Amino acid sequence: MKDADLEVISRARDGSPTDFEKLINHYTRYAYKIAYGILLNRADAEEVVQEAFLTVYQRLAGLKNSEAFPSWLAKIITNLCFKQAQKNRPHISLENLSADESKLPAARPDTEPETALLNEEKDALIRRAVRELPLGYRAALVLREFEGYSYTEIAAIMDIPPGTVKSRLHKARALLAEKLGPEREVYDDAL
Repeated sequence: MKDADLEVISRARDGSPTDFEKLINHYTRYAYKIAYGILLNRADAEEVVQEAFLTVYQRLAGLKNSEAFPSWLAKIITNLCFKQAQKNRPHISLENLSADESKLPAARPDTEPETALLNEEKDALIRRAVRELPLGYRAALVLREFEGYSYTEIAAIMDIPPGTVKSRLHKARALLAEKLGPEREVYDDAL
């Protein structure tokens, strides 16, 4: 973490509205990536991010170590995602992603159309498989594979023992391999 980021966090913690706004602007994308990765629903992820920053505003003064801010925020988001999923449980649909949710990054100009199509199909298949994972497995997988947190950090964020993190990741990967079927060797490099 850069010294400038630490200073912004410190000033926001001391009550600076300008620095709190900078903090929100800097971490909104990060927060959304985690929330969407766990919930796989744009509206729910946006709601969680808003609630997370409200929580940050209310509790930031109690944060002792500014360097811990990203993992502290990830913990808040993860907990709010679990609450949101519980609230939405009867309404969760695993069938189709909306048009906004299924947008993939544009293919590089030097990518052949056939390669771009195969990449889109691979990404869609992986997204569907991840969507079908149980919430706890999906959260651990998102934090590890997409956000790069260590097992120890994930354990702290999810408030579970490191052994449980390893177990959930192992089971998540096994379930993904099963869902991806015989073609999984083609997709292994994407996980």
